[in-house]
Amino acid sequence: MIEQLNIRENGCVMTIECMRNVFFKHHTLSVSSQRMYRSALRSLLRYQTYLLAAQRIDNEIDMLRWTQEMSGDFVYFLSHECELCDAHLQSMKKLSGVDGFKPLKRNRGYVAVNNILSMLKSVLRSVLPAGECARHPFLAISHIENIWVTPYYISVAERNLLASLNIERVFADKHMRVAYSSHISLRLLRVIRDAFIFQCYVGCRYADLRRLTEDNISNDMLVYTPQKTCKKGRQAHVPVLKAACELIARHRDKCKRGTLFQLPNNAIYNIGIKLLFRAAGLTRKVEVLDAQTNRIVLKPLCDVASSHLARRTFIGNLYLKVQDPNLIAKMSGHAEGSRAFNRYRKIEDDTLREVMRHLE
Repeated sequence: MIEQLNIRENGCVMTIECMRNVFFKHHTLSVSSQRMYRSALRSLLRYQTYLLAAQRIDNEIDMLRWTQEMSGDFVYFLSHECELCDAHLQSMKKLSGVDGFKPLKRNRGYVAVNNILSMLKSVLRSVLPAGECARHPFLAISHIENIWVTPYYISVAERNLLASLNIERVFADKHMRVAYSSHISLRLLRVIRDAFIFQCYVGCRYADLRRLTEDNISNDMLVYTPQKTCKKGRQAHVPVLKAACELIARHRDKCKRGTLFQLPNNAIYNIGIKLLFRAAGLTRKVEVLDAQTNRIVLKPLCDVASSHLARRTFIGNLYLKVQDPNLIAKMSGHAEGSRAFNRYRKIEDDTLREVMRHLE
């Protein structure tokens, strides 16, 4: 914390760099969380560089003297950085010094803007004395309203179709393989398919799957602490079905690090998943949110499939059979009553029909 000084009376200055250093000094975060918070703080530094290049300010931003007008200007900057920085690009590169300034390739969408604002507010709340939080203009910034689409996932039948896919036939189709990545080998494609199906059975995230070993399985029960929520200490407990055990056994002698699967990085993993989905004919259209326009668009399932779809598949298919969020949350690692859990939940038409039978 900022040494509990009466910052107004002592005339202290809190630069963005100071705020960043204090925050990371007093907070232990997972690697992925650190990466996200550092990215959000870089966005604030980019705004400062823009203001200096445009000669709208003469010195670094003092977060203790942030104004309501700056709040609105910062939100506009986050949404329109490409156009705003274009006119001052050379000056911004000079001001950035050794680190350099790399312009964004495209403007941020509404969801990205809201995520940045949420993280920066968390940073401010943790470094400001309690009395300052109540009146700081940055913490009063209103978020842009997000649009939530109906969660999509694959059915049990679609999962089984993917599991039984003839990998050799997929690999033999040179046109399809090159269209995604010529670097994916036949062996790697088998690993990606089996690992994705295993995720559908246990609902873990990619980051957790990379760390799982057979030591996490005891008496046919998978027990692990999700990396994303490790600070809360909530464990996930998932019964391991026979089909999932068979997938583990298939790769037992091939993993050098003792993990369940020898996975590639997340980018290659997702490329392989998309390739497999297209080969399996999983091309039905699903609603997704365009991050740039904040509008709902239709895209083929094979174009949006990723490792996280397995987690949604696990939760969605379970909820279809057992409408008990807390029971499923125990297996997915969500906290009881978690709002995030609602993003995975899809109430199917069959569930609605079952409810309506009570009126007959």
